[in-house]
Formats: sequence, structure tokens, C-alpha cells
Amino acid sequence: MFDSHSPLTPPAETAHDDLLIELKGARKPSVTFDLCHLPVKEPFILSPTDNASPTDNTSPPVAVDLAAHSVPNSILVALLDRDKEMRGLVQHNRQFFDSLKLHLPNWSCFENTLYCHRSQLNDKDWMDHIGSALRAMPPTLDRFKALVGYIEESTPLKVDQEAYSESPFEQVDIVSLRNYPSRLERFPQSYPQFFINCQQALGEATSQYRSFQTTLFAPRNEIADALWEKSLYDQLDAFPNLMDQLKEIIAYEAQDEDDEEIA
Repeated sequence: MFDSHSPLTPPAETAHDDLLIELKGARKPSVTFDLCHLPVKEPFILSPTDNASPTDNTSPPVAVDLAAHSVPNSILVALLDRDKEMRGLVQHNRQFFDSLKLHLPNWSCFENTLYCHRSQLNDKDWMDHIGSALRAMPPTLDRFKALVGYIEESTPLKVDQEAYSESPFEQVDIVSLRNYPSRLERFPQSYPQFFINCQQALGEATSQYRSFQTTLFAPRNEIADALWEKSLYDQLDAFPNLMDQLKEIIAYEAQDEDDEEIA
């Protein structure tokens, strides 16, 4: 029952609460921390070529020196020491070269060219001579070029390349062939493809082809050198490719001077 005469002081619990409030009022305000002045550790940054982590303790990569040699533009085959490396190439491809030996009538001359030193015959002329010997066997020539790693020499573009290009055998003196009459007699057997080309161009059964044969094999005591040369040029004037082939054959034959010479 409510006593109207009881004191108006708060109960003990209320006094206790007030004390707590006073204590709270006396507490210092909360502390804040300003972090902007603290030192900041820089992050570890990898260089574009650095694949190691910051804790990687492995040794740095070691530089390797590679020996390199400049190759002149005149070297067109993958044989730096051509004459010596060519002998090793023949040994490793004995079956191919043995077969080649059976099909070439003048193997000793071809072999001399094969092992000729680069100082005596550069790669381009060397391949021209070999190409002349293997003209009748295009697949064999292609196989040989692949074996030696032959790189075709780039030809600069011209307005009219055929009109201005000169055959590598343009300066060959065809009269020199008459110095070797025994070789000239063997021409049909040694170079059958050349005569097949002549037959196709001049006509096998025509007087034009027979006249060409008569002139080509005529001895010096019947036709003088100047007239012989002029006659051949006149007869093959309409077929410059045949004259180029003839000059290639003569240049190849002129390498071997063991045969007799006739003044």
C-alpha cells in the first residue's frame, strides 16, 4: 500500500545508478589514432624481366656468351669450309654419290669441281658448274642442292629482266671446244639431253638440224675457227637458250685439261 508520508529520496538502487552516471561523466574521452604520420613501407616491385619473389634467395641468372660469325653474302651453301665438309658429306651420302658416278661420263672432272676450294671457285660459279653437269637430271640436281643447303641468290627486280640479264656463260669462247676433238666426238653420248633439245628446236629430220651437226663436228682442217664460230652463232641465233646450254657444256669441259690440245 502506498505510503504518502514516506521520504521522497530514491531507493538505494537509484542512488547507485546515479553514482554510475557520475563516474561515467568523469571518464576521459576516447582516444583516436592518426595514422597519416606513420612510416609506410614501399611495396616490392618486380622488374619486367625479374620473375623472382622478394624472398627468393636463388642466384641471379648467368649471362651466356654465344660465339657468332658474320657470313659473307658470297656464301650460298651451308658449308663453311666447303671443300673439306663436302668430302664428309659424300661419305655420309655414299649411295647417292655412287649412283651419281654411274650416270656421269666424266666423273673425275666432276669430282674436281666437287672438292674445289672456295678461293678458286665461289659458291655461285661452283653451283653453276655442277648444275651444268646435272642439267639432264633435274631431280638429282634438286637433291644435291638440298644436301649442301644451297640458297638461291636473290635477283633484284628489273623493268625487263630478260632483256637486261646476262648469262653467266656469256663470255665463254666456244672455239676453245675445238682444242679437244676427242671430247667433241663423245658429245652425243656425254650430253644426250642437249641434242634432244636441239632436235626439238631445229627439227630432227630437217636440213637445219643436219647442218648444225655437220658444223659442230667439222674438224679444223675443213672449217676455220672464225667461220665455224660464225656458222654456229647464225644457226642458233633464233634459239639463244641452246647457245647458252652449249656454252655451259664447253665451260664444264674446259675445266679438265688432261685431254690433248690441237693448235
